[in-house]
Amino acid sequence: MKKTTLLLVTLLMSQKLFAVNISQTGQGEFLLIPYYTVNNQYNTTVNVFNHDNKGKAIKIHIRESINGISALSYNVYLAPEDSWTFALGLTTDSVYHPIFGWQDQDFSTLVSFDNSCAPILNKAGHKFSGEAFQNVSHNDNVPLNNLFRTSEGFIEVVEMATVDPNSELHQMLLENQNGLSSGCQSIADLWQQSGPWQSDSNQYLLPPTGTLSAEATLINTPDGIQFPMEATVFENFFEHGLIHHTVPTSPEPTLNNGSKIANLNSNGLNRTLKFEHSVDAISALLMKKGFSSQYTVTTANAAETDTAITIPTKRFYLQNTNLPPFLGDAYSGNFINHATDRNGLSTPPGGSVMIPPPPRLKVSGTTGVLKTRNFRDRNSKGVLHSKNSDTISPVINNPGLTQSGIHNLYFDTSPIVALDMHSNETIEIEGSPIIGTTFQKATNANAAPGKLAQYGYSTPLKNILPAKIE
Repeated sequence: MKKTTLLLVTLLMSQKLFAVNISQTGQGEFLLIPYYTVNNQYNTTVNVFNHDNKGKAIKIHIRESINGISALSYNVYLAPEDSWTFALGLTTDSVYHPIFGWQDQDFSTLVSFDNSCAPILNKAGHKFSGEAFQNVSHNDNVPLNNLFRTSEGFIEVVEMATVDPNSELHQMLLENQNGLSSGCQSIADLWQQSGPWQSDSNQYLLPPTGTLSAEATLINTPDGIQFPMEATVFENFFEHGLIHHTVPTSPEPTLNNGSKIANLNSNGLNRTLKFEHSVDAISALLMKKGFSSQYTVTTANAAETDTAITIPTKRFYLQNTNLPPFLGDAYSGNFINHATDRNGLSTPPGGSVMIPPPPRLKVSGTTGVLKTRNFRDRNSKGVLHSKNSDTISPVINNPGLTQSGIHNLYFDTSPIVALDMHSNETIEIEGSPIIGTTFQKATNANAAPGKLAQYGYSTPLKNILPAKIE
């Protein structure tokens, strides 16, 4: 009997060890940067760090705002304890493209001065082409093939594999005296038609160990403002022992290539849950029934507030209706806003905002921005000048209200079903898999010459109502 109990405990511990969960250390195999933008003179900078004493093969997916399709995917091969840094900026292409019908459109371009090896990437300026979303169906009233889709979105960073320290690939990654990867061309050649990775992409590689971290910042140089953003990091993402090393241009691995088992904490109770699809496990880990964000739109200092939200798993549900966790069409989500100003005055019950408010599909998709409206400045474009946004009112227009407070946003969803591996019972998890950041900007018009006059503040969304688990 004691042996049976010990075996069961060991099994459960093993399941917990290799079940995906949100990292508490900031390191893991799959990282989500909640937002990027190149609008309104912002650049987005990203730093990825390898904390291991072994090299890494990593994948970067930059996903556009409408369907979360990869606008650019590429590989980077990091040396031990190496890092990768890149920036996104705005480009306007004046060349007419007869195939796509594009001309004079704004879109993102990637630039990097990093010496790490990134085959196929033009570090001097890699333009986002948009071919990936040309065949995606869309509403005829909205030009979803427009390149504006690439001007904002979110970013995925994936540790695909660890470099075998006893392999020749390890030697290729070591820097030469000029600080360059000594064998980057040799690494690129491994993917050529006669190269070994064409027949066995796992050669020279070991499974990932979950030692990546990342930082991201929005920088507006003319305004002298920068907004740091926190990454959401998953550890034990892949099933134990698996390698997902793909060709540099591949849009995989994705959030649907990981473990189907997740560790969730609900009211202090740890649950080990098994899902039908791995993307459902990630959705469950991100679920919230409601979140809060502070706002300020005070006229005296020209304050503005934007909240950028991303639903990173949404693209996996777009082809279906009434598919959990989305209620109805996966393109839409009904946000009920209950705002309270700093003096405790609040909106009356029933105030709501639709994302998207039908039939305005321009704010549908995986990434969008909620702008808080100042009743005294209805023409404000917000902090980010998002092209995929909607406006929410802070509170009712009352002379007694202050111009700052808190938004509490709630939404209706359909539950995801999972199997509790401890009790063997079927349970339901209900919420919306949202990540995001609130950005606040203010100006001191009375600042003395030479003094800082622009102020910026960013903070992750606060989870005010955890996912419902029953």
